[in-house]
Amino acid sequence: ASTHPGEEAVVADAVSALLKAHRELCLILVPRHAERATEAEGELNRVGIGSLRLTTLRDGGGGDRGTRAVVVDTTGDLMAVLALSDIVFVGKTLAGNTGGHNIIEPAVFGRAIIFGPHMENFRRVSQIFKDAAAAIELKSESDLEKVLKKLLEDGTERERLGKAARQTVERHRGATGVTIARLDSLLPEN
Repeated sequence: ASTHPGEEAVVADAVSALLKAHRELCLILVPRHAERATEAEGELNRVGIGSLRLTTLRDGGGGDRGTRAVVVDTTGDLMAVLALSDIVFVGKTLAGNTGGHNIIEPAVFGRAIIFGPHMENFRRVSQIFKDAAAAIELKSESDLEKVLKKLLEDGTERERLGKAARQTVERHRGATGVTIARLDSLLPEN
């Protein structure tokens, strides 16, 4: 989800290695910017993963039996993709990218969440999820394949992780209301 340059190569390498043992595996790759779909497809082609674009599927096109990936080349479909997923890698966290993206989005759907070490824009959120054992932080790009393999082979752990993510969201609902109430308390009375 929301991958940036360099991350598609890391994901493609990991998925390519995993497809040998997990023929049922299907990758939905969502570059952060839809105009990068061609670049993302190039990384999949580089490792021999057949792919289709989401717009092709919507237009009634289909792939052959070798198609193992869909590249989302539209804007506004991320939440629908997250709802379909079992495991979500959240981008802008590996391959020299920094800042991270919102892990609350896949957590709402109770998905197993993986992200890299660069969550600078979401430090507090990522720490809450790590403390709750509700997401997995990779130490490096090489960890992605190992973590994906574990989650693919251990459905109980995958489900536990997704449930913990959803529960973490539920425990922290209402922050906007609390913030407004605190701000209101600072205003002089009329």
